Parts: sequence; structure tokens; C-alpha cells
Amino acid sequence: MVKSLYAKLIKICGRVSLQYHGKHTVSELLGAAYEGWLNAVQRFDSRRKIRFHTYAEFRIVGQIRDYIRSLKMFRKHQTHCIQNIDHGSVWTSSHYEAIAKNDLLEKANGMIARLPERQSVAIRLYFFEEMKLREIGELLGVTESAVSLIKTRAINNLRDMANPV
Repeated sequence: MVKSLYAKLIKICGRVSLQYHGKHTVSELLGAAYEGWLNAVQRFDSRRKIRFHTYAEFRIVGQIRDYIRSLKMFRKHQTHCIQNIDHGSVWTSSHYEAIAKNDLLEKANGMIARLPERQSVAIRLYFFEEMKLREIGELLGVTESAVSLIKTRAINNLRDMANPV
């Protein structure tokens, strides 16, 4: 069941990624897809004359699109902030911290996207979605200790990417 759910989420993420001309990777969208699935499980009303699969896919795609829109809004805000710098606005240290944090987050996302798929998914779900190892294991169809190993390997790979010899 968990493996088939994972496969369905991957398929939906791939389809949505193609709709956005591949600007977003499947692993980048997987966290939003899982969140949409959880939302569907919590809100599904079996009294309605609709199949869960149909309802869940609608919620999942909606959640992914919301995630993509939030990225666009964030980038638009970032562009606006940079334009304000160009026009001589007064900036506080919090503005500079926000830009530095965004740059760091973009670099981290780029490195995470270069990880093998399972490692990328595990890192995103653990750190960004704040899921427990057990929950990630259920989603990936592996044990909690296997997820721990995947996460450790991913962190080591990220360190190697950040500090090439």
C-alpha cells in the first residue's frame, strides 16, 4: 500500500512538473504532494458520491500548485526587495538576513535536488516537512533504521557537495 501510494505521488508530481515545463523537480514537489494526500485523508467525506482516489488526486494537485504559487510569490517579494535596494531605500539588518537566508535555502534546495531520489525525498520530508523517521519509512516502504541510514548518507553527500576536496 505504501509503495503504491509513493508511486502514485511520484506520478502526480511528474505530471505537474511537466505542466510547469520541468521548472520544478519531482523530489521538490513530493513534500507538497504528501501534504495534499494527508489533507485528503483528513477531509474525505465518504457520504459524498465520489471515489477517494479522485478526491485525493484533486487535493494533491491543488497542494502542489499552491506550493508552486508560494514560491513565485516569494521570488516576486525578493525581486521587489532588491528593487528597493536599487532605489536607495533604507534597509535594516533583518532585510539582509532574509536575503542571505533565501540564498542559503536556494543553494540547499539545489544541492538536495542533485541527491539520489530516495535521499532527496528523505531529507525534504525530515527537515522541511518535519516528519518522523517512522512516517518517512512508511511512505518509502522501508524500516525506520533504513530511513536513518538514507538520511545519514544524504547528509554526508550534502557535506561533500558543500566542501568539495
